[in-house]
Parts: sequence; C-alpha cells; structure tokens
Amino acid sequence: MNNFLEIRKRAQELRKGKKYSEALPLYRELWEKCEPKDKWHGWGYVNCLNQLKDYKTAYEVSKKVYEIDSSFEYIKGQFAWASYMSNIKDYSDDNSLEVLEEYISEIITVTEGKENELFRTKSILKIMDYLSNKNSWSKVIDWAKLINPAYLDTKPFEGVSSDGKRFRKPSDKESYFLKLSKALEKEEKWQECIDLCNNALIIFPDELWFSWHKASCLRKLKKFKEAISLLEEIKKLKQDWFILKDLSAAYYENKQFDAAFNNFIDAAVSQIKIPEPANRWELFYIGARLLYKQNNIEMADKHIALTFKLREEKGWKIPDFLQTDVYRRKIDIKKTSLELFNELKDFWIREQQNSLPKQTGRIKNLFQNDKAGFIAGQDGKSYYFKANSFLDNKSRLKVNCHVQFNIKKSFDKKKNRESEEAINISIIQ
Repeated sequence: MNNFLEIRKRAQELRKGKKYSEALPLYRELWEKCEPKDKWHGWGYVNCLNQLKDYKTAYEVSKKVYEIDSSFEYIKGQFAWASYMSNIKDYSDDNSLEVLEEYISEIITVTEGKENELFRTKSILKIMDYLSNKNSWSKVIDWAKLINPAYLDTKPFEGVSSDGKRFRKPSDKESYFLKLSKALEKEEKWQECIDLCNNALIIFPDELWFSWHKASCLRKLKKFKEAISLLEEIKKLKQDWFILKDLSAAYYENKQFDAAFNNFIDAAVSQIKIPEPANRWELFYIGARLLYKQNNIEMADKHIALTFKLREEKGWKIPDFLQTDVYRRKIDIKKTSLELFNELKDFWIREQQNSLPKQTGRIKNLFQNDKAGFIAGQDGKSYYFKANSFLDNKSRLKVNCHVQFNIKKSFDKKKNRESEEAINISIIQ
C-alpha cells in the first residue's frame, strides 16, 4: 500500500508539472493494479492520455471511471474531450447517423447541466453540420435547441494552409447561426429565420449570408420591396449568380420585369464557367418565365428544355409544373443539356453586351497572379476587371493588348463607394 501511495504522489507531481509522458505509466499502474479501482487514479490517467492525444484509450478509461461514480465532476470534461476527439471530430458523412447520435447523446448525458462545456458544444455543431450535408433540416433545428448560443465563442479561427494560403473558419457562434438560419429557411420557418438573422447581424454585421437568408425569407413572406432593398445592398458587395437569381425572382414577383430580366442575364453570364449547371436549374426556369413575358417564345422554350434536360440527365424527379410546360407547349427536348447550354450561353452574353455601355482601351496592368487588373479606356478612365471576364483564351491576356469591353456598375469595397467594372472583355483584332 505504501508503494502505491508513493507512486500516486509522484504521479501527481509529474502531472502538475505537465510532465505527462512521465506521469502516464505511473497512473496506468495505479489504475490497473489497485483494487477496488479508484476514480482519482482513473481521472489522472485519462488526463495524461488526453494531453498526449491518445484519445481512444482516454475514452475507454473515462467510461469506466464514469461508471464508478457518475456524479464525479472532474471526469465529465475529460470524457467529453476524449469522446469528441476519438469518435466525433473526424466522423465521415458516409458513416451511420445512428452511431454518431449515440456518441453525442452519451456526451450530453455525461455533461448534463454544463451548457458551456466546450466539447459538448463542438459535438452538437458537428452533428448539425452532418445533418446539413444530408439536408435533414428539421433535425438540425432539433439539435440546435441543445445549444445555448450565449456560451459560444465569437472569435474565428485564422491560419495558413499547407500550400501557404491564408484561410478563415467561422467561430462556433457564427457557425451555429449559419447552420440554424439555413435550416429554418429550408423548413419554411421564415419569420423565425428572419428573427435569428437579425440577432446574428447584431454580432456579425458584415456577414452577408445572414442578410441573404433574411432577404430570401422576406421574399417568401411576399415582402418583395424589403427583399429587393436588402438584396440590392448585398449585390453591391457580392455579385454571385445566386444573389442575382434571388434578386431577379424578387423583381419578377414585384412585377418589375425589366429589372428582373437584367438581373437574370447578369446571373446567367456569371455562372457560365461554374461546373454542375443542374444545380442552377431554378435560375434557367426564371429566365424562361421572363422570356415568355417578352414574347420571345423560341428562347423561352430553350430555357424550359434546358431545365428539363438538366434534371432528367441527373435522374432527378421532374416537377409537375415542368412536365406540364414541356408537353403543353410541345417543347423539343431531343438536344442534350450541354448542347442547349452552349446555345444559350451565346444568347446570355449577347443580351448583356447589348444592354451595357461599350468601350475600348488597352490592358494597363495585371496583378493577383494575372487574376485581375486595370484597363486604360479610351475615355481616359481606368476600369478594374477580373480575368474571368475575359472572353478569349486566357493566354492572350497581356499588358498593352487592345480590347473592347462592357462597363458594369460595381462597388469598391476598399473605398466604400460605387464604381465601374469592365466585363465581357475581348481582343480587338
């Protein structure tokens, strides 16, 4: 017995001195050889295992310590730490939901009454992420109820990847709001989503995703003017196709068809080089509705055909309204989605070019590894451009080459003011 007392004393000294590698074998001996098993020996053993990143063994031992005394406060955080790191952190989306739920339910039981326990929170965020990837939005909402956002950290993680690129991961609180707001929108809990986004925007005023979800819900509640106003503000800072798509839809629903068409065309052009056009079938369907309004039946029918073929080729269910459009209008659906997309691509670019001011000039400079630059226009102005707005082969994009381009209204984030940008750039022969 005296020998074990000496071992315990030495193990405690080493652990307190953060000499975990030296303390570990002593705690292992105490845990394995002392009978009956002592929860403090187990706790010291688990603590060293966690510090040395042997999470699997730490999890197995912490379960046994918890069985000895489920009210033992010291083991609870260690248990959650070990379980999260060994069972949950890298859990694949290909693995069973039931197993993941078992692991996390176990942590929730062990940490009951500890809403601010770090690994309890991270485990719930993990399953919310898992369920989001499975489009299980109602379950995302259910799990979110187990988190008190007041305890979540607001500091994002910033680092450098192995290839030297800087990256940012949202904080736990931002991640929670992002997942829950999307789930509420998907579950058509529109006012709840708006209220959540309003709260999130107080903490994260520059996070456009919350404004986007809010605008989408305002649309669903038929508050079109509010949705348009918010989307126009978002558009100043972010002109991705899905922002423009939602803006086009909002204008359409508010019976402002010219504005709806202009935003549709901008959305269609901006998505041309993005893979997987099937994910954008709703955009093309909006385009069809607008073209029918213009009585451009041929192009409208092609958009319907593209929408139909994209879903058909993916093996997705064809919505009844789309089936009706195809057969009622007797639309030709013999061409592939790729053939239709390529035909419509020229139409989208041509429509945008015809609607915007034209200018000529020369490439003044290139920067960001030739991903952007400035054009010196013949009107004496300098126009910022992105390389993906260059219509010709990228190898031809050189300083001093003569070009023609369209001028689009833009927004200078650095100077916080409206500006102009060159798009649809091509070489003058």
